[in-house]
Amino acid sequence: MLVIVSDLHLTDSTSGSTIHPGAFQIFADRLCEMSERASWRADGRYQPIDGVELVLLGDVLDIIRSSQWLAGSTRPWDDPHTPEVTETVSSIVDGILANNDAALSVLRALASEGAISVPAGDSRGRPLYESDAHTVPVRLHYMVGNHDWHLHLPGTAYDMIRQRVAQHMGLANRIDMPPPHDPYANGPLLDAQSSH
Repeated sequence: MLVIVSDLHLTDSTSGSTIHPGAFQIFADRLCEMSERASWRADGRYQPIDGVELVLLGDVLDIIRSSQWLAGSTRPWDDPHTPEVTETVSSIVDGILANNDAALSVLRALASEGAISVPAGDSRGRPLYESDAHTVPVRLHYMVGNHDWHLHLPGTAYDMIRQRVAQHMGLANRIDMPPPHDPYANGPLLDAQSSH
């Protein structure tokens, strides 16, 4: 099952509010419900889905809108490879991750703790509600937009930032390459799209 979520605009709290963690829990609950519904096939048979590919489609971390850009002389459009800009981006990202830790822990749980399960199915295409549940693996893919485009930049400093983001969010993205801004630029993400 392919699920796409975009424009979360999670902030570091310096420039506006961010999404309440409860909304992420509601989303996780709905994802469980959708997974069970998707396990009912068009022919009326029940067969648990193989997995969920959750695409975070751009502007998830709102790096551009942080007031930290106003604290010094650097701006988001300055040379992104200067130490001042990479340090500002790093500080903003760390602030976003910290400010949204409770919400992002829900995403991490989806990806790493088997938080989604559906009833197992029998050979006749019926759900087995009384048996052990079938765990549905979830893979999170991150794509960049215009508010988080710094995460797409090459370089060691950005690799380290991306590694923190990937670990904190439970991403399936490769940490040795920037998240794509185009699905055709990333093999695993393209495979996820074409299989659903």
